[in-house]
Amino acid sequence: MNMDVVKPLLGNGVHYLAEVAKCGAAGVLLSGAVLLVLVMVLPAGAGLTLLAMAGCLVALVFYVLAGHQRGVMRVLANLTDAHGGLLFDQTVGRFIRTAESKRPGSVVQLLGTPGKLAAGFRQFLGDDGSVIPRPLRRLGVHYVDKLDRSFAEAGPSDAVVNGQLREEPLRAWAVQRMAEQVEPEWTIFTLVAAAQGVFAVALWWWATRA
Repeated sequence: MNMDVVKPLLGNGVHYLAEVAKCGAAGVLLSGAVLLVLVMVLPAGAGLTLLAMAGCLVALVFYVLAGHQRGVMRVLANLTDAHGGLLFDQTVGRFIRTAESKRPGSVVQLLGTPGKLAAGFRQFLGDDGSVIPRPLRRLGVHYVDKLDRSFAEAGPSDAVVNGQLREEPLRAWAVQRMAEQVEPEWTIFTLVAAAQGVFAVALWWWATRA
């Protein structure tokens, strides 16, 4: 495997784990606090306590998944910022060159319809995915999904000229666009916390009403 690909992935693996650990630790604190409050306010009864514990454990799993999502986005952001077109070259670039060598003009047709580029890339991974380094395949799916949506909204006008794909303008646009879009967000984490709060209130209301 190309060491230019391996080194960035190894370095960013630490950032991925840090995001997972950060969300997981915050989830433990939040779930622990919610469980403590529920144990204090709920009427005595093993059934209610077990239900509260189960709800907090489920929430903790989703906090970790939120950390996974942030970790993936952090790796994508770091690769995009620090290594320019490397991620494009190793994922979309390989896909374009393989597809165009088999059937010229096929990628232009994919770019013209939202969702088709992402679907074509997934099919490519199933048929010829061995040309992409294994650690980049899952990242590539996230990357191409975002590119597909961005191109459908406002793709570069000079990427396709007279029905012919021009890879360099597409590459330059993709690097700039992805740098703007892949910064990790707290949306999923916040939704999990809100759902956990709603669950806690609903459980307390149901228990005290009964």
